[in-house]
Amino acid sequence: MMMRSALATIALAACHAAPPATTPATTATTATPTTAGAPCFADRAALDGAAVFKQFEQYGAMFQGDDPAAAPRTTFGTCTVAEGKIKDAAGTTVAEINCGLDILLPGIHDDLGLALGAHGQDVLARLPAGHGQLVCRSNGPGQVRCNPERREEDDTDASWYVVAGDLPAGTDVLTGAAAEAFFAPLTVVEIEMSVWCH
Repeated sequence: MMMRSALATIALAACHAAPPATTPATTATTATPTTAGAPCFADRAALDGAAVFKQFEQYGAMFQGDDPAAAPRTTFGTCTVAEGKIKDAAGTTVAEINCGLDILLPGIHDDLGLALGAHGQDVLARLPAGHGQLVCRSNGPGQVRCNPERREEDDTDASWYVVAGDLPAGTDVLTGAAAEAFFAPLTVVEIEMSVWCH
């Protein structure tokens, strides 16, 4: 009888005892792949450079002269537009507005549908038939600037593509087939999209 009473007491004590300590469950997290999206608009895959230029052409430095108030600061998604520049929230220049659009960050397509990160071969494949011969010149250390030469019948200059790399030692300019062979494998790091540049 005493034994039953002792067991009953132990059972009661166990019911009112604090629950055993538990280790918080660790939830497995799966990293969701994210894409950078377009500058100024993370929910968009890319921006159309020609449309951006058309929207903000009046912000180009040549239109403002010495009066930046001629085109007061405005916003574009999470970016600001002022004094010929589109800057992201961190203050990094996304693009510069002039006689075209200098594209400085990925996520803006030029008139050929290309963005930073493309390769020279992508540019060559999309140039219109009969374009002027390709010319490449140094753009400073580690960069080369290439574009098709302007032909007599062209109204404006072609766009410039800046690629990561250096011209061969002792070379100032490459043209034609030599320029194309040099340009083709290199990565585009800046696009100077000409709209009405001369």
